[in-house]
Amino acid sequence: KDLEKKLGISVEFFAFLKNNEYLFSFFKELSLEKKSIEDLKNNDYYATYNEHLEILDEVYKNYLALLEKNSFYDDLSLPKNYTLNKDFLDEYEAIVYDLQGFLSKFEENLLSEISQIKEVVLSFKTSKFNLEYLLKLDFLKTFDLKINTHYEINLSKQEILKEEIFKTKNSKIKLKSFELRALQCAFVMDEISHFVRKGLKPENIVVITPDESFCEFLRLFDKDNMLNFASGISIKESLFYQKFQALYESASSASFVYKNQEDYFEDTQMIFDYHNTLLHSLKLDFIEFKKYFDEKCDFEYFEKLLALFLENEKQELVYLIRKELYFIKDLLKNQSLTLKELIHLFFMQISQLSLSDVGGGKVTVMGLLESRGLCFDGVILVDFNEEFIPKRSVNELFL
Repeated sequence: KDLEKKLGISVEFFAFLKNNEYLFSFFKELSLEKKSIEDLKNNDYYATYNEHLEILDEVYKNYLALLEKNSFYDDLSLPKNYTLNKDFLDEYEAIVYDLQGFLSKFEENLLSEISQIKEVVLSFKTSKFNLEYLLKLDFLKTFDLKINTHYEINLSKQEILKEEIFKTKNSKIKLKSFELRALQCAFVMDEISHFVRKGLKPENIVVITPDESFCEFLRLFDKDNMLNFASGISIKESLFYQKFQALYESASSASFVYKNQEDYFEDTQMIFDYHNTLLHSLKLDFIEFKKYFDEKCDFEYFEKLLALFLENEKQELVYLIRKELYFIKDLLKNQSLTLKELIHLFFMQISQLSLSDVGGGKVTVMGLLESRGLCFDGVILVDFNEEFIPKRSVNELFL
């Protein structure tokens, strides 16, 4: 009750599940950084939030206790209770870890622990953005690291194997601003053509998307099939998702009018609309479905419902959906949900899934994380705006 009253986080199961990302990303960061909520309470920054932190501490401890009771583990509990698989490590003479980005305290401790029983070589490059952070790592504190240098350091023997200064290339940077976000697409296509005319190979050109939803715009403009989307194609663009979403939206809308006609597609006077057209393409009685929409739903009904939508779909999509059904099956063992709530949660589960981009072009489109440590001759970076760069995580929003 305090969780809802003091922090505004609903304790009603369905509402909580919809918004749990904020709360659990915060818990995950605490776990990976080997910090407790008690540590925050002792920090002046959080002095006025002690009551809130006590509530969060109780939720956190209850969650970990439930995991242990059911013999489960996840990102929150693993850093607190793990053992190294030494038999697995013995399969290798040495481990080379190419560090791109930053290590959590848990990962730092893990590398230190492994370096005590197996030779570990850490490879990384320093810059003005990461030098201060690297100097704070326990296993690098004894080294006098220099900026703009590529290092390979044996953590087991605490010795430098490679120290190579690299010079930043004198890159030519072009900046463009656009009033409409979609107008960037024309610029991207023009720049790719410009790079190719200058002699750059298409496979050495990359388009980086800080917000990967921009790929939907790029795909629409890619009439010549120049682009290859490393992240794949969002499941939201599949016919399966569109049909299932149309069913959900139609049943949810009080203003939607279902045109219950057997000759819907043959009627020459019919004014076709998006939702009715998709619904009439389904082997489903919408009126019957609507009766069950706000009723409690069992797994068998939901599984049969999905099977209707998966007919004639590609095997990759069928496999992904069947995997997500395990989550639904386990969920319904302990919780009772209406069909409406279940479909909503199902959309939440699958919304981040993607399908392989088959038959794409040679120019790669990728996100920020995927591009770390890679080299290209021509780089086009879209959406270079404050709301996307730097990319803010959910746990930062919670804090």
